[in-house]
Amino acid sequence: PDLYQDAFQSKLKDLGVETNLDVLSQNNIPVILDKILKIQQETKAGSKMLQENIDLATIAIDNKDAEALSSIKEHMIALQERINSLEEEVYIDDLTKAYNRKWLFDKILVDDKFEKPGVLTFLDLDKFKVINDTYGHIAGDKVLFLISNVLRKLDGVEVIRFGGDEFIMLSFEKDLEHIESFLTKINEGFKTKSFKFQGHTFKVTLSSGSSNFEA
Repeated sequence: PDLYQDAFQSKLKDLGVETNLDVLSQNNIPVILDKILKIQQETKAGSKMLQENIDLATIAIDNKDAEALSSIKEHMIALQERINSLEEEVYIDDLTKAYNRKWLFDKILVDDKFEKPGVLTFLDLDKFKVINDTYGHIAGDKVLFLISNVLRKLDGVEVIRFGGDEFIMLSFEKDLEHIESFLTKINEGFKTKSFKFQGHTFKVTLSSGSSNFEA
């Protein structure tokens, strides 16, 4: 998406803001734009394939062609797999590989309510702005990826990047005590280890709160 970069850069110049395309690349802007274009293209191709299969199925039914219907079924299974793969991309946060907020509202909540009871944990990183300001956004991005990786190691828990350095852990399988014990061990581990980035060493810790919820 050089077109988008050029337009973005032009607007920054109009506003008197100095930057460079290397910084934009580091912050994943081209990657996000590429993803949007890919989703559009895949959706268009999927819609075309679906219509073609509907047309073929109509003809096959009229002709009572069992072989053609079997072939169409195989095509539809392949299309469903493509749709599932595309849906996964829509709901995954590019940076952390956790689910995004859209997944939470589209797949879990019904009319902003949970359908069954569970445990919800809200987390954020301590002094994350200091990490970004001191060591740069690349260091901050690596920390977010690390945190997400660690949180996603617990089976029976879904991890959502809610925004910025804020995460949600959602479980319909683990109890509150199990979740809190897991998070305590994580923070204890972080306190004894340091995060290293380009010769710099710093600590990373989490603040969290967990609660049971009813459907």
